[in-house]
Formats: sequence, structure tokens, C-alpha cells
Amino acid sequence: MTIDIDTIERRAEQASPGPWEVTKIDAAGCEISSVGGQQIVGQGYNGGGCWEEDDATFLASARTDVPTLLAEVRRLREENQHLRARLATGGKSPADAYGKHAPRA
Repeated sequence: MTIDIDTIERRAEQASPGPWEVTKIDAAGCEISSVGGQQIVGQGYNGGGCWEEDDATFLASARTDVPTLLAEVRRLREENQHLRARLATGGKSPADAYGKHAPRA
């Protein structure tokens, strides 16, 4: 499975700024707002109830969790690419394998 992190990142960037927090869960409704007070998601009570508190917390946390996870996926992909290059050259750095030694500090 390939994850299109560029598309996910664009969606995250286009969403309202975070962090978000659960600001209301009661008999009258449910609400997730930005820390600045802008309502992000709201649901009035319509006889069907509101979200479970754990679900609301998950939704609110996604605003900061998704960018963090995307950064980690990018870091791991870069590390993976580097390690694959080292394996392809018999464990040497690609520069060493081709006789292009980097200057030492």
C-alpha cells in the first residue's frame, strides 16, 4: 500500500489551524473548536445523541497528530532510501563506493 503523503499534507494544511480541542459534549450538543475559539465541528442534539467523548478527542487530536505522523513518515522514507543505497553499494556510503570520498572534518 502506498500512502500519498503529499495529498494528506495538503488536506492538513488547508484545514483550520490547530490545535483543536473538545469544547462541548453535553445534552445540547457537541463541539470541537480551535484553541483560538473558532468552531471547527459542531453537532446539535437531534435525538440521536452526540459523539462519544473518545471519538471527539480523537477528531480534535488529529489536527496535530496528522502533521506529526506525516513528518515521521517522511523521515523514515528518507532513512529507508539512505539504507537501501548503502545496501546496494555493499555497505559503503554511495560516495565511497564510487571513489568520491567526502572530506573529513
